[in-house]
Amino acid sequence: MGSKPNDNVRKGVTERLSIIPRKSARLPSPVASTLSFLGNHVTASFETLFITNGCPIATPAWKSKSIMKSWEKILKTEKTAMKRTPIATLIDPLSNCIHAVRYSALQLGDRVLIVGAGSIGLLMLQCVRRAGASAVYVSEVSDKRRSMAEKLGATASHDPSKENLYVKMDEVTGGRGPDVLFECADTPHTLREAVTLVRKGGQVFVISICEEPVEADFMTPVLNELDIKGSYCEYEEYPYAIDFIAKKLVDVKSLISDVIPLDQLVEKGFEALAKPLTEAVKIIAKISWGSRRRFS
Repeated sequence: MGSKPNDNVRKGVTERLSIIPRKSARLPSPVASTLSFLGNHVTASFETLFITNGCPIATPAWKSKSIMKSWEKILKTEKTAMKRTPIATLIDPLSNCIHAVRYSALQLGDRVLIVGAGSIGLLMLQCVRRAGASAVYVSEVSDKRRSMAEKLGATASHDPSKENLYVKMDEVTGGRGPDVLFECADTPHTLREAVTLVRKGGQVFVISICEEPVEADFMTPVLNELDIKGSYCEYEEYPYAIDFIAKKLVDVKSLISDVIPLDQLVEKGFEALAKPLTEAVKIIAKISWGSRRRFS
């Protein structure tokens, strides 16, 4: 009846290759593609196109040249980096963060609160800094993640399980509150609390995906005239993400906590990341379909 996930990937590649001339579709080897598995990313070796969620990202065709040029910069800079660190797996989450910043109400000089310092939260931290935020505060329960946030440019980090985040934000902003809050923790509690932390007329921007139902308070957004917005992945920002990594405008290597075999994905991947006080940020499951495998 239904086709297998790998069949969908091959179909997507074949369809894309029928549009792009064969010569321009080839990328320098080694090339890593990104496949999404329940929000976590794994790598595989291809010699054709970058893939994400089963879809080629080099669209429209002219963008493939831009991606290839930026990727060549990474290869020249890092030489054998892909053999040591699968940095390509951070292209997808970084593009999500770039898209969120561009889609948000963030203005030069704004004060930002980021809730959750996983891979998305730490990439968002670096992106809002690049976008001109004057102060970036991070809320995170993990000591290691808070420490990483401060190393990556956070003005201050707070443990919401030990500190009253509302009081802290009130103190550091002179009673005004953050201009924009980026919700990256994907829990019902943090989503409910978000509308109470941002300033009047501010924005709550949700980039996390919470699978549980959330009981919402609509009185606060009305009285404080808040803007609540969300965003999802966007292929348009892939060239920017690749370029950011190539030019080292963001630190992605330090976010990779571990690289594990695919057959250990559940116990050492999902279960490790699901622990309430996990110190892991990004765990990569590595698969190999053969460096010479073709899908046409």
